Amino acid sequence: MDELIKNITKKAYELIKEGKYKEAFEEFKKAHEIDKQNTYVLVGMGESLRKQKKFEEALKYYSMAHEIEPSNPYALLGMGDSYRGLKKREKAIEIWENYLKINPKDFSIITRIADAYKQMGDLKKAEEYYFRSLEANVNNKFALMGLGDLYYKQGKFGMAVVYWEKLLKIEPHLINILTMLGNIYRKKGEYNDALNFYKKALNIDKNNAYAIFGIANCLFSMGKYKESLEYYEKMKKFDPDNPKLWLQIGKVYFNIDNLKEAEKAFRKAISKDTKGSSIEGWLNIAKIREREGKREEALKIIDSLIATNPKEESLYIEKFKILYEHDKEKAKEYIKDVLENNDFKIVNKFYSDFEIKSFEESIEKI
Repeated sequence: MDELIKNITKKAYELIKEGKYKEAFEEFKKAHEIDKQNTYVLVGMGESLRKQKKFEEALKYYSMAHEIEPSNPYALLGMGDSYRGLKKREKAIEIWENYLKINPKDFSIITRIADAYKQMGDLKKAEEYYFRSLEANVNNKFALMGLGDLYYKQGKFGMAVVYWEKLLKIEPHLINILTMLGNIYRKKGEYNDALNFYKKALNIDKNNAYAIFGIANCLFSMGKYKESLEYYEKMKKFDPDNPKLWLQIGKVYFNIDNLKEAEKAFRKAISKDTKGSSIEGWLNIAKIREREGKREEALKIIDSLIATNPKEESLYIEKFKILYEHDKEKAKEYIKDVLENNDFKIVNKFYSDFEIKSFEESIEKI
């Protein structure tokens, strides 16, 4: 009888490995009919159901195995993973903690607890368990990845870099980590380092859109407009309906003084904006009119935008800049009037910084 169960379960677990979960469950059922107290069979039934994402049903069999054999680690693991599948993370943590009493150095489960705490928003606990996991295995790539993500989401980019760069020493071909590190260095203005990571990602996957867009944005920020255009053009193949892409293409053409192509791109961005007229697109068209010497047309466009978007503070700043180029006093009167009638924090900070800079420049001329 034991030999029969052994042969049935062996076949069932082979079916699980092949991804044939329904067939596996049917085999386990045959063994269960022979011996209803066999925890190996019960855990197998749970596994075949959990793999089908039938978490509630899986729990039934894992729990039966746990009742018969409370120290069965596979039953505990199955229960924890099923509760995780049901998004019952607190219950999953409770089960995994019980499992750790049996296997306290199982870094993979410690990492799962850390992940669960992170998903629940308890970042302090998540950090604590990620560190515990690394104490058990300093090269645990999932803990390194999780810690980097934890710090990244908190805006602690320096700490994220530390753990993600350690991770890349173990797994140098993780494209998502390479591009994320590229993003961090780009945000810090360290464009050469950012390019290094983006290009590594591109060497692994020449069609990686995040790497291509990242390289384009770096080159643009470095003032290498024509080089950046080459990469923005490549992005059209992957994301042709993205208004942000067309805005960037427009800015490239604007910066190389090709106003005709710039306006085409900005109008394309506006047409691709499903939320309505693109404020940034029209604002850039206003800048084109200003550069063409058509100041009144530029101001008319901005006034129209302000009428429909009165809380968009950037519009008042751009109007001030255009006015200031031609009539400094009128511009100052305008912005002061705006601030008197609106509680605009961004405009207020901009004008305060502007006044300080103007004062410093006037002192330098003395």
